[in-house]
Amino acid sequence: MREILFRGWYEGDPDRSRGWAYGSLVKRQHQTFKNPCFIIEQENGEVFIVKAESVGQYCGRDYANGRSAFEGDLFYCDQYPFVRDGNINYNGLIEYVEHPSFMGWYYDLFPVSDRVRGSACGSGMPDLEGLDLIYVGNKYENPELLEKNK
Repeated sequence: MREILFRGWYEGDPDRSRGWAYGSLVKRQHQTFKNPCFIIEQENGEVFIVKAESVGQYCGRDYANGRSAFEGDLFYCDQYPFVRDGNINYNGLIEYVEHPSFMGWYYDLFPVSDRVRGSACGSGMPDLEGLDLIYVGNKYENPELLEKNK
């Protein structure tokens, strides 16, 4: 069965430090709420108010080190789609796309050196099965890494 898990950035308060909260997502649609996104931890039911723009869903895939991969993550990849030479050749971004003709996980890969050319995108994370993806950050905490892709 597919695991449904979200994460969101929590700014902290006097009792808790800032960081990622993981669990179920609750979005309030009422206009009186300044930040209508909440993460409820599954283990203890603790509620975190999180920044809406930071919320990402688990994509059902893990990195080589066992860390869970989430929407908005940035990763390195050495072998897909054009070259496998043991060097870090591509960096990528995981996104979720909803469109009338497509809905699902999507990734972009961009070359990071002059040794390789081209870029790729895929319609699903299974395309990356068997590859050793290396987590390097996420677009919320590390926006400067996105600039390297432009």
